[in-house]
Amino acid sequence: KMCYKSRMSLPLVEKVSFRDAESTERSLNAVWGLIELRECLIREGTDQSLLMSVNDRLTSFLSQYKAVVGSDHAVTSEISNRGYVDDGSRAWQLMTMSVTDDQSAIDRDVEKDIIPAVGITGLIRAGKGIAGKILSVEYSGIHTPFVESLIAYSYALGYLPDTDRVAKREVNDLIKPRFGNTTFAEASIRRAKRRASGRHIRVLSFDGLRSVDEARLFLDRPMRRLIAIEASLETRYRRARESTDASKYGEKPKTWESFVVDSEFERIHMMGPAIDLAQITFPNEGEEFELTKQLVEYFDPIIGEWK
Repeated sequence: KMCYKSRMSLPLVEKVSFRDAESTERSLNAVWGLIELRECLIREGTDQSLLMSVNDRLTSFLSQYKAVVGSDHAVTSEISNRGYVDDGSRAWQLMTMSVTDDQSAIDRDVEKDIIPAVGITGLIRAGKGIAGKILSVEYSGIHTPFVESLIAYSYALGYLPDTDRVAKREVNDLIKPRFGNTTFAEASIRRAKRRASGRHIRVLSFDGLRSVDEARLFLDRPMRRLIAIEASLETRYRRARESTDASKYGEKPKTWESFVVDSEFERIHMMGPAIDLAQITFPNEGEEFELTKQLVEYFDPIIGEWK
């Protein structure tokens, strides 16, 4: 999947900090975003100036992290354990920039280790994350929201997506037109596969599919499924108001009117077309155990065949 050729100027984060757990997590996310941005720039092959700037920041930030954790091994272990790179040797290459710029991790990401994967789509607060959690618990899996890679790209570009929802939209509009509609999705899938490597993981699940292109990553491929989670507007609004993570990623509690507007916008322009492609839809108006029962009844025979 080649990166698009549309050229846009991209800002880059100027500095990071590892002074405490929160700033360290933010900074390591920026490192992941820079690694992914670097891969797309290599494939694009036309912006050497930006690629050099990304390389400089990566080596600088990883050196700063080494000063905190005390050794090269601690840095490479953390970066590889998080699934940012294939292994510790690749992390070392990035630290020292002893890697050739004509070899992209995206190109190396062949389907040699096929792991069953489920894409989960649905409107705001339908219960996509809950469905992913259920699958990870029932089938020894790993659940990953696609928004995590969008967050990483945001930090890499110097945005603060955890305090400003608009920032995510701006980063989305900077990255996807240039590098493709599946940029964030494929970054998340690569990371999940790396995290699953060497572990007894039966299924990977992902939520946050916002386009037909992302949905198609789970269609017509071996051992993949695309499902939708559905709930009424009233139920979804109640969940939005009751949620304890309402401010997560900059999402503030909404009025009924604004929730209706946002939900309709996403239905028409974002999630709706992806939802229409789902191979099955699960209603989710009740308790978690009810959704669990539906998912288990559907996936037990399927995952049994996927072994």
